[in-house]
Amino acid sequence: MAEAAVVGRPDPIRDEAVVAFVVPAAGGAIDTPTLDVAALDAHCRAQLARFKVPEEYLVVEALPKTSIGKIEKKALRQRLAPDKADGVGYD
Repeated sequence: MAEAAVVGRPDPIRDEAVVAFVVPAAGGAIDTPTLDVAALDAHCRAQLARFKVPEEYLVVEALPKTSIGKIEKKALRQRLAPDKADGVGYD
């Protein structure tokens, strides 16, 4: 894994569910088994409190960044936001 970011997705039961965006290491393609999501999940379950373990892992080519190189979490949340019609989501 090259890098990762974690954001909250609106969840009707727990308010927010943890979702991890993961970028494969250099040379690893999104559709190849170079990133073992099951092993990543097992590692998170062993190291983190249960409520901090991501509910979903999304493998992406790159994370959106600001002009100064910080991960743009608002853009990641917008990828997860449900339709605005149901009244739940992020602006």
